[in-house]
Amino acid sequence: MKRILALGISVLYAILASAQSTSGNASAADTAANKSSYSKHWNSGTGRDGHHYRGDRNQAMNRYGRDRHRGFRVHYTEQQKQQMKTIEDDYRQKSAALWKNDNLTLKQYKSQLLALQKDRKNKLQGLLTDDQKAQIAKEKKKMQEEMQVQEAARLERMKIDLKLTNDQASSIQSKQQSFRQELQSLRENDNLLPMEKREEIKTLAMNQKEAIRAVLTPDQISAWESMHERGSKGK
Repeated sequence: MKRILALGISVLYAILASAQSTSGNASAADTAANKSSYSKHWNSGTGRDGHHYRGDRNQAMNRYGRDRHRGFRVHYTEQQKQQMKTIEDDYRQKSAALWKNDNLTLKQYKSQLLALQKDRKNKLQGLLTDDQKAQIAKEKKKMQEEMQVQEAARLERMKIDLKLTNDQASSIQSKQQSFRQELQSLRENDNLLPMEKREEIKTLAMNQKEAIRAVLTPDQISAWESMHERGSKGK
């Protein structure tokens, strides 16, 4: 009887050990899969991080001198470029080491990666002179003003093509302004990884579209969608 009982206990321990091992492997696999997802999006070349990076994360911030906004023309001295390269190299080494650390949970990985990004951004911005910062601020303001002009032009076209009422036009204008402010807030949010920002911006754009649809009549919605189709074909 004792032998049977001992054998039963041994089998039970073996089952529990196997279950724990399977759970651990599944957890590790899940973490690896999520990290791979981050890597896939990061390397997709379709998005940017919170400041000046596009494309392969192993080349993150390598193009700092061109800024993330097209049209920014800021001159950097050779000394600044060399200092930027040093910061980039340090970031790449640390982020690569972080990626290879399989003992981190996904939450820990994201937290430490965000910390690296913020540190890199602060160091890079710390290299800028007051004149360079003023130039970047001027360019950003110019882009925001151009965006408002484009919004106004689109609204005027909608007024004509869709025969909007004054109330409809006022409501859409308000939604455009809210969208612009939320978009700017998302772009400046350093607590989101690049892929998270892209998803948030995508969701924001979809919500904006639905909000405008809610203001229009069925006939206006049909005409509005036709406008979008013509615009897409014209690109």
